[in-house]
Amino acid sequence: LGGGEDEASVDERVRAIDERLEAIESATAEVRAERLLINLGFSDAMRARRMRQMSGGWRVRTMLACALFAAPDVLLLDEPTNHLSIDAVLWLARELATGSTWKDKIIIIVSHDRHFLDDAATDTLHVS
Repeated sequence: LGGGEDEASVDERVRAIDERLEAIESATAEVRAERLLINLGFSDAMRARRMRQMSGGWRVRTMLACALFAAPDVLLLDEPTNHLSIDAVLWLARELATGSTWKDKIIIIVSHDRHFLDDAATDTLHVS
């Protein structure tokens, strides 16, 4: 063991890392990420690209996928339907409204898309 660590402290660190990986469901992470990207309209070719090879719209979709994948307790989405296809908009509305990931979580959506808000939100605040 390098750096002066004893076996007990290494075991403790490994155990902590293992607990964290389990908490974030790392065993299914790749499948969940791929499913998100597919639902947001990414083809096989698009999923193989690097971020720097994508247009601004595809980068926005990628950032949306990252936010959804993280599944935070509070999710703030600003115009999430921009750059999305109709199919992706419908999927996103359904996912936010009925997806088990979002049960008991707070989602704040800023959008001009009234139909999306009607489909995705339980409560709407209109600010003019």
